[in-house]
Amino acid sequence: KRARNTQREQRQFKEQKRKADEEAKKSLNSANVKVRDGINGRRLTQVVLVGGATRMPAIGRLLAATTGIVPQKTVNPDECVALGCAVQVGILDGINTELQV
Repeated sequence: KRARNTQREQRQFKEQKRKADEEAKKSLNSANVKVRDGINGRRLTQVVLVGGATRMPAIGRLLAATTGIVPQKTVNPDECVALGCAVQVGILDGINTELQV
């Protein structure tokens, strides 16, 4: 019974993955997306991915294919998240009053 459940779950996963791949390919067939800075409205020229999921090569490839911008891999994603957390805590505690997130 356990083996049948595992096989069923594997089939469901493969089907969901196939559907997600098809949807991604449909969206990638359109022209490159123009990514703009949310503050000044300027076109972005560099992207740095942070967080654990950004280590997956598929995320970088999807971003590059969608926007035409190759993500920078010059920083440790986990350290970026930790630093951002520390900055946010400093803001919330009133230690750093010059920054706003």
